Amino acid sequence: MIWRNYRWTLFFIYLISIVHCVPLTDGRAQFTGNSILNFPDDTFNGTQQGDIQLPGLLDTFSLLQRYQVCNTPDGKKGRCMRIKHCSVFDTQQNIGQLMEHLCVIEQATIGVCCAEHVTRLSFGDTLDPPPSISGTSGGKIVNRPEERGCGVSTGQFPSKIIGGQPSHPAEWPWMAALLTPGPSKAFAGGSLITDRHVLTAAHCTTNLKPEELFVRLGEYDFTIHDETRAKDFRVSEIREHSEYDPITYENDIAIVKLDRPTVFNTYIWPICMPPIGETWEGYSGVVAGWGTQFFGGPLSNVLMEVSMPIWKQQECIDAFADRIVSSVMCAGGYDGGQDSCQGDSGAPLMVMLPNKRWVIVGIVSWGVQCGKAQRPGVYTRIDSHIDWIIENAVF
Repeated sequence: MIWRNYRWTLFFIYLISIVHCVPLTDGRAQFTGNSILNFPDDTFNGTQQGDIQLPGLLDTFSLLQRYQVCNTPDGKKGRCMRIKHCSVFDTQQNIGQLMEHLCVIEQATIGVCCAEHVTRLSFGDTLDPPPSISGTSGGKIVNRPEERGCGVSTGQFPSKIIGGQPSHPAEWPWMAALLTPGPSKAFAGGSLITDRHVLTAAHCTTNLKPEELFVRLGEYDFTIHDETRAKDFRVSEIREHSEYDPITYENDIAIVKLDRPTVFNTYIWPICMPPIGETWEGYSGVVAGWGTQFFGGPLSNVLMEVSMPIWKQQECIDAFADRIVSSVMCAGGYDGGQDSCQGDSGAPLMVMLPNKRWVIVGIVSWGVQCGKAQRPGVYTRIDSHIDWIIENAVF
């Protein structure tokens, strides 16, 4: 971050060298020159579940044996369940409606709040309450999980951010810090999209082996070394887009699989995939990360945030001649001063929907220095890669 004064629900010449997101370097890349899946059994907190949990892509969600009571947006009593058991929804025709009905089953699985009169299954009148999160988990659920779905923050997001500023703890609970053994500082960012998968940029993981990388969730301030809310995870596998181009940064997207499922709580929570059919042009987007506040500066210890306009695609093309493809988007202050920067690579470009849920619409990919007038940051578009995300968040 820098300071101001200077069909699915799921790039120039200022520098000489390319700076990648690699360990111990400051890195946002600097540019020069619908399948139906069958999921294997997985384990969440010791409970066997049939499918992976992918917020925003609800047809893959796990169905637990007990269904928690929830309230639909129109006030009807319902149950939080897997979408295929709720006849009112069609995943391709009612994506916006789905976003309004998201809920969480047993603090583990994203589901949909289905009004009881339209469900395909019958339920008993008595249900056990959802399990509580213990104090040792480093956080507590401040909203009942059946009333909270993906992309809901418990932090207080200001109405407008001018330039960059420190965020608040728990404001961006899906933020992931990518680290390597050694100095405890993030070299890149990512977004938690399931209980076990983090979405990031491919140029951040290139040439890294899983054992050379670990992920921290729930982090806010790296100078506080005894934070119980931050959890470290080893990486079991890295999946980069097979058509990622390290020269043009096309398809700059990767998924990192954690070595074990995480526990959702106040400080660790998944972000939603975006609804289809939206360009996001003219929206105000937000980027959060531990990157530098100016080009060549030190990495931030505290999680920073900055809001900026998302450009029209033609404006993006005009800013970088013919180097912009349809699978990327641009965002940043038109006059400079609002931008992601080095070390922010892999972090999410986020938009808050009218229903107050945050969705990830882009991934920090590359840019020309930081905060230059008429030189926005370039982001990998999520909606262009939804099918890839679905197919690769299950390994």
